[in-house]
Formats: sequence, C-alpha cells, structure tokens
Amino acid sequence: MKVWLICLGLASLAILVSIGLLGLRTQPSAADSNANGRRLRMFVTGYTSCDASIRAVKACDGITASGRKAALGTVACGPNYPLGTVFEIVGIGRMTCWDRGGGIKDHMLDVWFPDVQSAVQAGISAKWMEVIIYSSAPPDPPAQPAAAAAPNEARAGYGSLAASPPPAQTAAPAPVGAAAPPPAPATTSKTAAAPSAARPKTPTNQPPPSSAPIAAPVEVALAPVEAPAAEVVKVEVAETVEAQRQPVARLEHAAPHVTAAESPLGDLVADMLRTQYGARVGLVANRDLQGSLVAGVITVEQVTGALTPGRHPLTQDLRGDTLRAAMEHSLSQLDGWDGFLHVSGLRIGYNPAAPVGQRLTRFEFSNGEAVADQGWYRVALTDGVYFSPGYTPILQEGKGLFAYQPLEDMAVNWLRQRGSVRPGVDGRLAVAR
Repeated sequence: MKVWLICLGLASLAILVSIGLLGLRTQPSAADSNANGRRLRMFVTGYTSCDASIRAVKACDGITASGRKAALGTVACGPNYPLGTVFEIVGIGRMTCWDRGGGIKDHMLDVWFPDVQSAVQAGISAKWMEVIIYSSAPPDPPAQPAAAAAPNEARAGYGSLAASPPPAQTAAPAPVGAAAPPPAPATTSKTAAAPSAARPKTPTNQPPPSSAPIAAPVEVALAPVEAPAAEVVKVEVAETVEAQRQPVARLEHAAPHVTAAESPLGDLVADMLRTQYGARVGLVANRDLQGSLVAGVITVEQVTGALTPGRHPLTQDLRGDTLRAAMEHSLSQLDGWDGFLHVSGLRIGYNPAAPVGQRLTRFEFSNGEAVADQGWYRVALTDGVYFSPGYTPILQEGKGLFAYQPLEDMAVNWLRQRGSVRPGVDGRLAVAR
C-alpha cells in the first residue's frame, strides 16, 4: 500500500510540474514573436469611409461594424475572425479588426485609410502579403504614444502604420437600449452647445476624431442646430441629384449588355480599362455589368447604373498561359454565368461543343501576334474578375497590381474625355465550329 501511495504521489507531482511548465509557455518572449501568432498569406486591400461599395449600402459616417469610429489601425476581416482580432501585416504594422464587408472573405484584409494617397504611402494595395494573426494579446505590444489620443486631423502624415497602434479597446460603444452616460463636464457642454458658426470646421478629407462620442452625448451636441443641419442635408441631396443628371458623352449606338457572348457594353468597358492603363489586354466580367446604355446623350446616372457598384479597376502582369487558362475557364461554364469575361486587345475563337478546357481555337492579340505562354503581359481588369469562382491563378501568379478608383468614376471620366463613342462588337470573341 505504501509503494502504491508513493507512486501516486510522484505521478501527481509530475503532472503539476508539467502544467506549470505549460503555463510558463503561454506567455512567449519578445524573441519568439510567432509563438502567439499564426503566419500566413492574405489578400490585402485598402478602403475609405466613402468607397463606392460603402455608399451603396450605408451612410459615409465612418462607423464600423463594431460601432466604433474608423481610425488608423482599423481593418475589416472575414466573418470567421472575431471583432478585436489583431493582425500584423509584415512590413506595414499591427492593426485590429473592427469592421466587416460584404465582399471580405477569410483570406482577405481591408485596411481603413482616410484617403487613397495615405494607402499608397503606407504601401497597401491589392496584393498578397505576409500576415501574423494573434488569437490573444500579442507579445510586447507597442507603447501607446502620447499623440495617439489626438484627433486624426492633428496627426502628421499617414505614410506608415508601423507606429500606429490599434484603436483603444476599452472604449466600446454603449449597447442599444442602455442608459445614457453621465452628462459631460460643463466646459464640454458649452462647447457642444455653441453655435455651429463658431465651431472649427473639420477638413472634408479627414474623418472626425476617433475619440468623438458616438453614443447618447451626440443628441446633446446636435439638438441646438437640428434645423440648420436638416437644411444642409437638403442642399447636399439636391446637389447630388443635379450631379447625377450631368451629361457625360454621346453614344452613337446603344450599348446593351449580353451575358453569354461578345457584348457592346462589355467591349466598351474592357476597351476603357485597357486604354486607360495602357495595358495589352482588358478584361471585365459579367458581374461588373448590370445594365445597358441607350443611344444618344448619356448622364452620370446612366453610366453608374450600367455598372455594378463597388467595383475597382486595377492592373496586373500575367503570363500568357495564365491568360489562356482564364479564357478557357470563362468559355467552359454555363451560359450567362457572372464570371464570363469580355475582352479587349485579344482575338479569340472558340468551339462551345469541344471538351471543357480545350475550346480555344484561336488565341492571339488584336494585331495577330501570338500570345506566348511564358511571356508576361500587362492586363487591366477589375476586382470583380478576381472574385469570380475559378480565377484563383490570376490572384496567385500576378504581380505589380493596384486598385483604388471606383470603376464608375473611371468610366465617367473616360467617356467625358472622348465626348462621343461608337460602341459595338467586332468579332473579338467568335464562335468557331
């Protein structure tokens, strides 16, 4: 019996020692930065509070899915990552997921910036990057600088996020239905109740301060100027309506959208992408197009109505064999699927009765030059092409890409520069039996 008790005691001691050692390993050292993080490649893009994709579904108020105001260090992540997850984009900096997005999948990150130029300076573009994901608080987080609590307008430069910590995680928004917080100090109340003319204007290209209240105190601040604010909104709406009615260009022929063959609208948009970027090839998917354009003078509203909101153009260098595989995939699906590609700069013949993957009978540039499988070519396309099923090789093998300007904004500017356009089809996608 004594021997049995001694063995039991030694076993218990061993278990306790093991638990203690495991407990010590739960806090990795600064030198072992990956022990508390998982490193992988993610597709990183940038967005602002008033992207076309956001304007289509909500107000441009900068409020994220968490209820917090967007600020430097905010990122939108996929639904499988809880809000508050910390991501470190290698070479860029550490940031926190406080936002979601309809098109944001789990292999993607969308980094918030106050404007496009800030994203360019920070080195964020639509490309695959190394990311470390922390399931718990990362080791040795950077100290909160004194200037971090200042309004975004007061920060000097947005060129690097490396020194920008994620938004403070203690200022969570008040839950719906919760009691209002205590009134602000007297000095704050006086400032909030001051006439709007006496308040300093916030620059239109910057978000409000990240420390601005977003719960009940807002009612106190807005109550004295409710009527003038309503008048301002009416003026802004009237200006927006008037801008949408502005003429853009004259179409000599209608540009309908055809989903299963060469399309006048598809050719027009693909030509726009190719010529705007000086690329060798232009590609646009069915999912980027949602309407048709009539002959005659067209307006901003008609142009934007023919294109799917929230799409962005970009350029990428692709190998010839990747292009060929993309076209084989496009021509091997059911008629009318949303990933069907409309092209510019290519002459393609295909046999729809041939086996899948062997339908191309002709694949060359518009000038008759063969597309070399091992050659690299600049291609202008859209992020709608990226996210159509089956085009993963374009994402993985491409290089030198970027995407920011909304597709509809590019279309309006491009058409205005030309003044008159003659859309149509010219046999660049031809059925060959």
